[in-house]
Amino acid sequence: MRLVTPRLIVPVLLAALVAAALATALVRPATAAVSVPAPSSSATPACSATEPTLSVGARAKYLWHRLRTAGYSAPAAAGVIAVLDTWTAVSPVAVSGDRVRKGLALWGTVRWAAYANSLEGGNRWSLAAQTSHLLAEMESGYNGFPAARVKNTGRVATAALAFDAAFAATPSDPSRVSSPLTSKGAGWLARLSPVTLNATPSDNGTYGIVVGCVPAAASLDICPPVTPDFKESFANHTGFTWSEMSGNAKLVSRCVYANFPRITLHGTYNGHMPTWSQAIDFMMPAGCTTTSSSSYTNSKADLALGTRLTRYLIDRYDPLNIDYVIWQDRLRNPVERGENTWIPITDWRQDNYNNGNCTNTHYDHIHMSVDSDVVAAWVRQRAREHLPEHMQVAGTVHHD
Repeated sequence: MRLVTPRLIVPVLLAALVAAALATALVRPATAAVSVPAPSSSATPACSATEPTLSVGARAKYLWHRLRTAGYSAPAAAGVIAVLDTWTAVSPVAVSGDRVRKGLALWGTVRWAAYANSLEGGNRWSLAAQTSHLLAEMESGYNGFPAARVKNTGRVATAALAFDAAFAATPSDPSRVSSPLTSKGAGWLARLSPVTLNATPSDNGTYGIVVGCVPAAASLDICPPVTPDFKESFANHTGFTWSEMSGNAKLVSRCVYANFPRITLHGTYNGHMPTWSQAIDFMMPAGCTTTSSSSYTNSKADLALGTRLTRYLIDRYDPLNIDYVIWQDRLRNPVERGENTWIPITDWRQDNYNNGNCTNTHYDHIHMSVDSDVVAAWVRQRAREHLPEHMQVAGTVHHD
């Protein structure tokens, strides 16, 4: 639990705290956060070797549509999905334990570079983009993959073993993995066979899904650096340099960039609260509409996407040093307002903010504010030091 300073703290005391933190920061080398780690293995169980990972059902369903409409039989599609579930829980933001292989199918350095280059600046963490590339590799017979035979197979094990042999970094012993992959594939086959096929499926609902277990071959929920193309787009849209954002804001931007690739526009501006460098707007692709009586998000898919993103951010308040989130004319601030409370913006701001415009009322974007780097670092340090009770009063951190 992080220690916080409530609004009622004496301003002089707050100034002293920040000054002390700044003085400390000036004599220490700055370090940049690299990633928000996945839950520790001690706290999160390993994913089952024989049963489908049900929390990734939306991603498996998307792959099912893509594989089936590409001509793969139902058992073949289930076999491929079983292998991807085993490796990465069907996650496009997976990274191998040695940090070398990346993505849905744990592409190695050469294959990943070829994939990333083929996107010409597109977001490499998109499930749709990774699936398209994987299907192209399969169709080309990469590393001896027998696409024609696998497409027509009636056995889950045939597809799973052929896929593993061609695409695994180190192919598994068939006698060891045949039974668990067959069992996992049979589970996916039973769950996905009733699904009505869609030749043009959307991967919208597959973003930001939290996996309740750790795949055997990968870590998940990474927040890798954004690409130069994204930085250029950010600068062109905002007039600010992405690298000039605060460290905490950049970290959140990286996490959203990787885990929600449909949201391509991250923005800020002078006057952004609390400052331009500590706040980001995550814009929904289809925008919003204001009528004489109401405002609304234009796309149901965007509404679902934005709601999923708010949940993603709320679940990571502490590691991402988030202060508050606004979406759909509601604010969530767990420190000041309670862990599970959304409040109308008019209960927070009494100015002319809510003038009926759908952008002002956050129907086309999510506003996210982070704590300042200095204060967040100071709070984390004090939390690590476990201050004695006589220095903590009603949740306030006191400094000698």
